[in-house]
Amino acid sequence: MTTAKYQRFTNLRVLKSVQHDRLLKFLSPHYEYIASRGLTLPHAGKLTDFQFELLGEILKAPDGQTPAELMRAVHMVNELARESMMETLLDQIDELADAFHRDERIMPADVAVEAILRHREHVEVIHRLQALNARRTYSYFQANSEVVPSLKEPLELSRVSFENAVGSYFESRRCGRGTIAAMHLCEDSLDLTVSHGRPWQLQDVLVDGVRDILSFQPLQDDLLHFNRVTGELKINATTAIQKEMYRASFGRFFFGDENMFPPGDIWTTEPLRVNSEAALSVVNIPELLSATLTSVTLFVAGAKPELVTTRRADLIEILDERIAYYESLDIDVRIAEARIELRFIDGRRTRSVTIKPPNIAVYTRDGDADVIELFLHERGFTNGKIIVPFSLGGTSVARSGLGA
Repeated sequence: MTTAKYQRFTNLRVLKSVQHDRLLKFLSPHYEYIASRGLTLPHAGKLTDFQFELLGEILKAPDGQTPAELMRAVHMVNELARESMMETLLDQIDELADAFHRDERIMPADVAVEAILRHREHVEVIHRLQALNARRTYSYFQANSEVVPSLKEPLELSRVSFENAVGSYFESRRCGRGTIAAMHLCEDSLDLTVSHGRPWQLQDVLVDGVRDILSFQPLQDDLLHFNRVTGELKINATTAIQKEMYRASFGRFFFGDENMFPPGDIWTTEPLRVNSEAALSVVNIPELLSATLTSVTLFVAGAKPELVTTRRADLIEILDERIAYYESLDIDVRIAEARIELRFIDGRRTRSVTIKPPNIAVYTRDGDADVIELFLHERGFTNGKIIVPFSLGGTSVARSGLGA
């Protein structure tokens, strides 16, 4: 018999932390199935220790007759029964906290069960986001504007238009109909979870001991996360073509410009991380007197972006210390934006360049542009790609074109 990985919720202590009437209501649609496994649940009152132990064993070891709805519900509670997720549920689900206003102590599993009973669809969106945000493979795109662009209103119309376009794309690829784009907006970000079909698959299965072949279309969840503080879009999807489709569609329907987030992988801030002060050397560039790091923005996993700026000349040392601190805690951190001031040899001219990996660098495009681009290339900020600039409001925003 298969053992499901629901150790958190099926733990006896955690099961007992759920208020009895609430737990029975949660399980009530499946009383008949649970009874077939040897446990007759009461319709009210408390469960005995023996009943709790047997219930935990039943939920941990589903069989071929276990209702899919029960397995999905138990899986969600298992994933959400944590302190951090309890705070998220109480914060994002209206009136959920009211259910516990008389309780001196509330437990994460108890909150998760009540949330599912009250707002199942909303909880499913939160659960999907929680699972998707745990993924580490993303493609990043920076908005091609000097300030963070504003989302088009009304957002629901943008979402529906986006969903229709993405649904048509997947249907044309024989991935089936029924694509759903769920939107979650908060002060700092906009998330879109896109649930869609994948190409048909065949799977050998056993049905009552008889071999058979199951034909089905798996579901796939993709995530688009737009940071409303920095203007960065990150996408988690299966293929490069799908990421490109999402990039253009998101820009088109939420900003009115499918090139709001230019494609490309030209720019990197890794030299600052790897080479530290040596990344600012102006050796072999006779037109420059110095290069000074004036500000950086750090993306810290699970936290808001951290802007580090100072007039002191030792910002690069401060950056080294901040990165070392986060890495010592095993926290992912990357440089999302860096601003460098270049001073020319005549001492009177300075130029500022802002690098926003992977696809944006902003600097004044005049007679000094060639020198700026030489510095960026020589110090490894360009990923070895050809720079193809285009004009934007009196400045140059350079993005990737052809490979080197």
